[in-house]
Amino acid sequence: MRKILKRGLFLMLSVELLVCSTAQAQYKCLEGDCFNGKGKRVLEDGSGSLEGEFWRGALVSGKVAFPNGDVFEGEFLENDLIRGIKRFKNGTIHEGKFQSTILVEGKITYPDGTSHDINMKIYKEPRPNAKKPIPQIPPQKSPQ
Repeated sequence: MRKILKRGLFLMLSVELLVCSTAQAQYKCLEGDCFNGKGKRVLEDGSGSLEGEFWRGALVSGKVAFPNGDVFEGEFLENDLIRGIKRFKNGTIHEGKFQSTILVEGKITYPDGTSHDINMKIYKEPRPNAKKPIPQIPPQKSPQ
């Protein structure tokens, strides 16, 4: 179990680095409408691409091919995959729902064929165990 968790953590960190480094890369529109419509954008050196439906310049559905051979397909929000499949060059596959590039609900399949389901709880403030502010008690009227 520990080995699986370590492998998963390593993959999540690798994806974060990939997405951050690619977000700063310079793309050019190769075909179609890469702002509001169907199109294909490629890295200036041609090593990676974004292909599919764009809205206001951001990919909303389609495929991202990274220079290292990884491919992400599905639905995107601000160029981040939120639902779909991540196929890594090493053969690992993440399939399901993503939040901040991390698989939160779905399945991870490793190159050796083993797999496990993922179902993380992502809390938005306030968390159930978060410290709550102490309520202010209104002043009592003194009896006269």
